[in-house]
Amino acid sequence: MEWTKQVTLQFLTGGALRDIHASDQDIYPADLPLSRLQAWAAAAPSLSIEFIADDQNGPISVGVVVALPVRLDIWNDLLSGVVKETNLEASTDFGSPDLESSVGVHIFHIERHVSHIGQHPIKAFGKFAVDSVVQAAKKQGFTVVGTSALTATDDGERTFKRLGFIPTGYEEVWTAGEAPRSGSREDGVDGSSVSRAIMWRRDE
Repeated sequence: MEWTKQVTLQFLTGGALRDIHASDQDIYPADLPLSRLQAWAAAAPSLSIEFIADDQNGPISVGVVVALPVRLDIWNDLLSGVVKETNLEASTDFGSPDLESSVGVHIFHIERHVSHIGQHPIKAFGKFAVDSVVQAAKKQGFTVVGTSALTATDDGERTFKRLGFIPTGYEEVWTAGEAPRSGSREDGVDGSSVSRAIMWRRDE
């Protein structure tokens, strides 16, 4: 991936987090306070990354990823739906690198912003972003047991399938009126619109 040689990693800024929050609220009906997203990024800044490259017109944002180092017991509950993604609290549910905690790295948000850097096409951005946060967690001292993601779009589903993730069996389902504006949709038995988000995992 030639383009990765031109990329630097930086912690997400307040403005970028606000943009991510707005983007996420367009996809999921679950209410995530901006303050909670900001607390996640503050607690694990090396896992909230913006990828920056120098283009001929100056620095550009290639994409972003936000990941959470979730304590192993909480992570297992997250995979099965006992704990909801939007209810995770950084102060109680994240692992501690000082204790060399075993964690599951949960990918909350991943988004590519451009398709090219100059003449170089951006390929396999999802793999690069996921690998970056897993390596960042390991460098912090975490033992990474696995990685997970909750997807509500067809693109997200395809991305994590390609990366070797498998469904855990847990799905979140929304009906018309509370359904996200984008995502995997189908008709319910009563003719209503039903949207689904699928939980995925991969062992590391």
